[in-house]
Amino acid sequence: FDNTYALAVPRAEAEARGFSRISDLAAPGAADAMRAGFTAEFMERPDGLPGLARRYGLQFADTRDLEPSLMYEAIAAGQVDLIGAFATDGRLDASGLVVLEDDLGFFPPYDAAPVVRGEVLRRHPELREALAVLAGTIDAATMRRLNAAVEVDGRSPDRVAAAWLDRRLGVAAEADGDETPADTAAAEGDAGREGVLALAVRRRGELAA
Repeated sequence: FDNTYALAVPRAEAEARGFSRISDLAAPGAADAMRAGFTAEFMERPDGLPGLARRYGLQFADTRDLEPSLMYEAIAAGQVDLIGAFATDGRLDASGLVVLEDDLGFFPPYDAAPVVRGEVLRRHPELREALAVLAGTIDAATMRRLNAAVEVDGRSPDRVAAAWLDRRLGVAAEADGDETPADTAAAEGDAGREGVLALAVRRRGELAA
């Protein structure tokens, strides 16, 4: 998944005005009539507002410097019409916001990647393949849902990650939702792949951490 910058507007506003792409904001009466809320960092970074405004030809009616923790409150209260966010923020969906497509490809990719200490991989080379099985399996929309379960619903990251792995790898979730490792591999695939999947399930608590 790509946790890059994103522009978000209320779903009702997007539907009423036909906003789906950032370039839609360049139309007369769009961005030039909107109040935007961004972090101080975003307003200064070359890969933030300055570059974005140049690429899309945007000029907002007003831009406000907001702390990340206050941004969602501000748009919910109608104090701003658009906010800058991160593409995998769990509060986006929970707040009824729509992420506008970066149709000109301005924002750089911030793709997630596993980082493992070399010493650990030398001792347990099988972890490399176990992690590789998960590559490309989580898109931004899925990551938003998982983050929302933690940020909005208050569930523990360990349990949210474990439940997702159980579903992804075809392992029956435990009745109490506990993160105790399961020992059953996915039914499909050859024996080698099942071994890797079984390892991922057994070690899922460590992977989630």
